[in-house]
Amino acid sequence: MIDNASVTCHIQWIRSNHRKETIEFPWESGFSGRGLIARPYVQRFGDTFQFQLDLVAEETVTLQHIELTYTISGNEKPIYRSGFANGYQSWTLSREIDNKETFKPVRSLLSFMKPLGDAQRLRYDTRPGSFHSWSFTYLRFDDHLFFIGSLGERSGLTLFRWNPIQSILFIQKECKGRRLLPGEAYVGLSLWGTRGIERWKIAEAYGTALNLPRYPSEKFFGWTSWYYFYNHISEEVLLKEADSLAASDLPLDYLQIDDGYQPAVGDWLLPHPRFPHGMGYVAEAIRSRGFSPGLWIAPFIAEKRSALFTRHPQWFLRHPNGRLVSAGWNNNWSGTFYALDLAREDVQTYLTEVFQRFRDDWGFQLIKADFLYAAALQETPEQTRGERLYAALDFLRSQTSGQTLLGCGVPLLPAAGLVDICRIGADVAPYWEDAKLKWARYPERVSTYSSLTNTLNRSWLNEVFFKNDPDVFILRQTASKLLDNESITLFVTNLLLSGAIFFSDRIDEYSAELRHLLQRALPLVTPDYIRVDPQSHAYTVDCRIGDHQYLVLINLGDATSPIRWKPESGSAWTLFDQLKCEYEQIVRTETAWSVPPHDCRLYRLSPWESSIVLLGTSMHLLGGAGDIAELAIDDTKIRYTLKDRKQEQGAVWFGVPPELGLKSVLINEEETPVQYLNGIGVAIHQLK
Repeated sequence: MIDNASVTCHIQWIRSNHRKETIEFPWESGFSGRGLIARPYVQRFGDTFQFQLDLVAEETVTLQHIELTYTISGNEKPIYRSGFANGYQSWTLSREIDNKETFKPVRSLLSFMKPLGDAQRLRYDTRPGSFHSWSFTYLRFDDHLFFIGSLGERSGLTLFRWNPIQSILFIQKECKGRRLLPGEAYVGLSLWGTRGIERWKIAEAYGTALNLPRYPSEKFFGWTSWYYFYNHISEEVLLKEADSLAASDLPLDYLQIDDGYQPAVGDWLLPHPRFPHGMGYVAEAIRSRGFSPGLWIAPFIAEKRSALFTRHPQWFLRHPNGRLVSAGWNNNWSGTFYALDLAREDVQTYLTEVFQRFRDDWGFQLIKADFLYAAALQETPEQTRGERLYAALDFLRSQTSGQTLLGCGVPLLPAAGLVDICRIGADVAPYWEDAKLKWARYPERVSTYSSLTNTLNRSWLNEVFFKNDPDVFILRQTASKLLDNESITLFVTNLLLSGAIFFSDRIDEYSAELRHLLQRALPLVTPDYIRVDPQSHAYTVDCRIGDHQYLVLINLGDATSPIRWKPESGSAWTLFDQLKCEYEQIVRTETAWSVPPHDCRLYRLSPWESSIVLLGTSMHLLGGAGDIAELAIDDTKIRYTLKDRKQEQGAVWFGVPPELGLKSVLINEEETPVQYLNGIGVAIHQLK
């Protein structure tokens, strides 16, 4: 908690006699009367607190507003720097907002795209430094973070609004119109907050408070059809790619078929002429090549040209005036698409048949469920949007039991613990940015910049909420406008900060250099520790894998940016560029690197004292952790072994302190000369 903070509850409701009531009280007090009982619970554990506001109706009441105001006051309040704005769903741009930035909604000309985000139902505060955040947020002060997140999204989504001018955090439950019958209990707000420094430590503690399951640390590796073929796929195309991937000997877990196998969105079981043998045949063909087959579906929507819509128009959500509820617009389909009414038993029966066919008849082992936000487009007097969303996600999980479930286009906290893998950013594009949609301030736009921004800013959720899917990397040089440095930035960032990593490139089109680069990422390695620190549009990523440490500098901005990194006081570190495979320098004090736009640096760090150290390698991008199995350094004798015989081409660099006065060292029984450059001796052992 923050010292010198005052916290107040506000509730508005309408009684059975239609009278509107309002009450305000300190968060540790309670209230009873006028048809409603409010019971708050507050527990404190050092810097951590937990709060819950339980409501019980004494008569039929209709909730209008529930809010907690957290006001930071006093002459010694901490110096505020920025705050985290968690976007509404997977694709929504999410990052820290400082005091100078304005948080604005999508421009009105894109109103037909508003259902994908929050702009159609939320009024943005566009004053400098103000922002809103869904389900959780943190405020960054000079010496700590103050995190606060919801524990009660099942009763309704939670919105955090920050007013930096008054230093007030408004915490609001989305519950307007929710009717409570006499005796009915309702969780108004349930919150968990703490102070800390490391986001990943805070996330782990938050996950424990949420009672989330633990996720294995191994990364999933897969190929998906979307980002090369889009919806122009066929049985012939997919089997050809499966053959190429099998011949490449890449250790893929999944080969996932995306959009395009169905005649129209919604018609998941109808045959498509491009798949003459059916989807079960394709799944078995994928499995016979050594991969687990995966399939895409958008289960909660359908387009108007679908047979599903033509035959069952009554299955779709409608406004009170009878107009269909739009779930968005997609130029890859027939334009506007619509949301199914998931409360209907006949809709659930249809989807149960779909998932049973996917699993039992066709044999797909991974299900990518997309556009899941469509389950939360409309509230009813009996259910808030959050309650409807959770009901849909619970249903989805029950239908995919025993399969790996990848969620996409979904509010993140409701997905936590219900999906195995979750997209945490926008779709990657074969270009850096969409200038027109950026101008339109469309926060769910397809954009490599937006995708990377979310990958960095939501990295701390990985293996706490689910395994993060940052979307694909694109290395290909055909059908892509990404520059080489942009592709490398995407590749390195996704490699480090993912729980699942996918690509769509045609492996047969890779040059020898691209194949070598991809091979240098294998085997996939999961960091034990990740710390991402933002510097406006630039980032530092500190990473530790066992005894190996790495530093990544990433500039997502459009201009060259100085990126600063400071070692611990009194320490010195060697920096080895793992991308260029060369030793660079020793760092003892805060240092700034000028990193070009859309570019990155990947360094291996070694503590520099008075003995020989491993600088880096050329076999794996994470040299040391990814390729060295055993390493022993005894005075001037060095012995190491590799993890994989495929890595027996390349070189290993060692740093030799000049004060040792050595002209050579013995590496794996081979006399290796020592060269002196940039203040240290370097011994390079070439693998033959």
